Amino acid sequence: MSSGGYGGPPPGGYGLHDRTPSAPGRDDTGVRAEPAPPEQAPSLSNAGPAGTLPAAHPPPPPADFRRAEWYAPPRRSNAWVGIPIVALVLVMLRIVLLVGRTSSTPTYVPPRFEPPPIVTAPLALPKAAATGTPPSVGPLVVSRDATEDAYWFAGGSLHRRAGAGLDQMIALEPLAVQELAVAESRACWITRHANITCMQDTRKPFGRKASVKVDGTASGLAIDAESLYFVETAYDGVNQRLIRSSLSADADPTRVVLTSGTNLHAPALDATHVYLSRGGNLLHDEPVEIIRVAKRGGPAQVLAPKVHIRGTEPFFVADGDLYFTTIGADEVTDLARMPKTGGAPRTVDLGGAIPDAFTVTGKYIYFTTEDDDVRRVARGGGKVEDTGVRSAAFLASAARQLVYLEDKVGGVKVKALAD
Repeated sequence: MSSGGYGGPPPGGYGLHDRTPSAPGRDDTGVRAEPAPPEQAPSLSNAGPAGTLPAAHPPPPPADFRRAEWYAPPRRSNAWVGIPIVALVLVMLRIVLLVGRTSSTPTYVPPRFEPPPIVTAPLALPKAAATGTPPSVGPLVVSRDATEDAYWFAGGSLHRRAGAGLDQMIALEPLAVQELAVAESRACWITRHANITCMQDTRKPFGRKASVKVDGTASGLAIDAESLYFVETAYDGVNQRLIRSSLSADADPTRVVLTSGTNLHAPALDATHVYLSRGGNLLHDEPVEIIRVAKRGGPAQVLAPKVHIRGTEPFFVADGDLYFTTIGADEVTDLARMPKTGGAPRTVDLGGAIPDAFTVTGKYIYFTTEDDDVRRVARGGGKVEDTGVRSAAFLASAARQLVYLEDKVGGVKVKALAD
């Protein structure tokens, strides 16, 4: 029987600590161990049957049962003490990061809804509203064929008026339109100086439209019954080409370069040729060449070598003459004419009036003055007559009618021409 006896844990506890061998003569607590008394044989006086110990009366514990090692708490190992501390530090660091991120995130504040003010006064409608014409109009052109239909853009849509009839919306265009050209039942326009759109049949509202390829930017739009003509400026902004593009609705359009150069400007058409200016710089009033190119192609023919052209008004071809505005004496704008086969330009006598926009039809030249009044003069010049038209912003004409925009927002007007 061991010396542990009964009534307490064995020496060293229940295996919950690491026992290390103690120094000789000392226990695990460092206390010098007292020598254990010699074991004594059990007394036979209290022995049970066959020399066994009685069950009801266990022997007393040894005399040294109060040793400190029997009552010392079990010692734990220090190997795993740092793990909870590290875990606690990581948790605290995570909390700090979350708090910092929350404080740096902007707080969402829902927008406040403020109802619009209630207008109690009557609204002043624009002048054009009473006439049914949209207030913002332009460009304005007239088909110079037998129909003499007028076309213009207003409020993001293309409008058509047959003679003195009612206006008809025929196409939508959300982009701003820089130029518009029509011929017979076709209409083409330029938006953003880079996109050309053509409507194949203007007699069918919201009919088929097609885009024309442009390698760069486009300007100087002109159109006849078969083809579209325009000046194409390359992406370098310097080199230019006069392009003829087909208008076939059933096949891909073909492109032909008729001529190239710099500062190509204001092409105008007759039955066989394209007329335009080349070279110089119109912004600096530099002289330019007036040339013409055959529609079927070929070399350019110089009609006038050095002419000072004023502004951006296009050339106008009527019968055998070419009309355009020039810079006259004292930097005043003049109206000039020259044979379309070539020759020296001649100034048209306007009686001292300074022309702005102009058009030629029948026997007369119609032009607007600085006051936006419309006047007319014979093709050869002479007496200037007042037409009675006031505040005309745009001006176009056909054989039997003069079309203009009144007060810039007053609507498109038509004046019949008696002669």
